[in-house]
Amino acid sequence: MTHNQRLKALLTQLDVGAEAAASNAELLAVLDRAKSFGGQLKYDNKALFWWLALGLCICAGALIYYLALVNHVGSVSGDAERRLWYAGALGVALSAVPIFLLLARKKNVDDLSAKIVRKKILFDNDLVDRTPPADLIKCLCQEFYEFNRGNYSREIRGWTTGVASPARGFEIDYYHLHYVNQRTETRLVSDGRGGTKQETKTVYDHFNRYMLVAPLPQLKGLCVLTEPNGHKGITWKPSSGQFNRIFSVRAPSEHLAAKFLQPAVILAFLQLNGEFKRVNVEVSPLGEGRCCISFRDADLLRIDLGTNIETPDAFVRALFSAPCPLPKYQRAVSFIKEIARFNDNNFQ
Repeated sequence: MTHNQRLKALLTQLDVGAEAAASNAELLAVLDRAKSFGGQLKYDNKALFWWLALGLCICAGALIYYLALVNHVGSVSGDAERRLWYAGALGVALSAVPIFLLLARKKNVDDLSAKIVRKKILFDNDLVDRTPPADLIKCLCQEFYEFNRGNYSREIRGWTTGVASPARGFEIDYYHLHYVNQRTETRLVSDGRGGTKQETKTVYDHFNRYMLVAPLPQLKGLCVLTEPNGHKGITWKPSSGQFNRIFSVRAPSEHLAAKFLQPAVILAFLQLNGEFKRVNVEVSPLGEGRCCISFRDADLLRIDLGTNIETPDAFVRALFSAPCPLPKYQRAVSFIKEIARFNDNNFQ
């Protein structure tokens, strides 16, 4: 087997092993296979670069020949033009195929690295990736206004559960919501006869929100929002001008809002707003009263190692030297604990 064939087979084995790994020990055993390959896990791309160079040379030669004919003859005959088109098409094909293969090989390595890092993050933080059932979005829309976004479509693209652990104390769900708004744009364009005509087209705007959902039963129906989304309830304002410029409050009663939003709680919300983008906090009025914190930040479950599996030794050192920290995720979880504690104190 050639180097590239051996590497492709190894990457396939590593992908299967990483997918099946159920602990850090099993994940490390998978990476030991990568280290035993010997050297870096890089494809030998010399042949692809030669084909790419050949294709670019053919394209350049065809262009130079065309310009020379135009400069000296003033025009290009039908036969010459066909030959130039054939040469150009050949050059483009010879260039495009190597580029496609180079990108595919890079993506293969990047995807495998991301899968391994994701597994390590999950193991270190007591998290489990789950497959969203078809009716999950419908159930969440019934429970929270936050999920009722998108006048064209909405879907749950990711669902990760933090299991109840001594450190966390409760189960928490993390969701990635993708939604699409449809709108029409009208503009004036040329009608081809010196005048203008009105043209209408449909535009689709894509958005993402990220949510943490955890139990918070005593505050049913309370919402603290930077982006109101049809949330119901009585509007209430505390005395803090800074808070009122950022947030709007909806609650089933003024008494509930006033009793909970004490100065320490208001300060906690202001601090959270400085760390996350466009924060909404909503406690469902239904069921057990779960709390949904949503924002635009996409990086709660991500880390940057600065290396990948192409260099197995460095990759293993970076990944296994310590547990993978998730500071923004932990900050959001600590905020939920904080308001739960305030909730307990204020409603005793």
